[in-house]
Amino acid sequence: MIKIRSFQIEKKVVILFNFMISFLINVLFDLILNYLYNKATLNEETVKLLRDLLTSIIRMERKIFNLSKTVNPQNFFNKLNKNDKAFLKEEDLKSFFEENNFYVIKEDLKFLLHRFDGDQDGRISYHEFISHFG
Repeated sequence: MIKIRSFQIEKKVVILFNFMISFLINVLFDLILNYLYNKATLNEETVKLLRDLLTSIIRMERKIFNLSKTVNPQNFFNKLNKNDKAFLKEEDLKSFFEENNFYVIKEDLKFLLHRFDGDQDGRISYHEFISHFG
């Protein structure tokens, strides 16, 4: 029984890391694009921080990829979808994070919703969810 519970917790961690990594990747690429667009010179400390961040993201992506093979996206969508709708809204994401003791600010929730909402209708459909996690 303990192994089963541990396995279920691990699946939640995989999904949380996937959300966080996606967020970090977007931040990193925004920094790089701003740098290239503005042709600003980055100091050595900033370059090292960016390199370390990118290295960490790549390592985490590998771990997520390996662990994600154990996650059933349909079951996870259904777990997030508490009101049995065909989509997820900001409140669904917030509830999931709070239930797992991760408290995120409203701006981060909006960012995640925007990031995974392909048609930008303010909600994540099952198809959009599966396209990212399936």
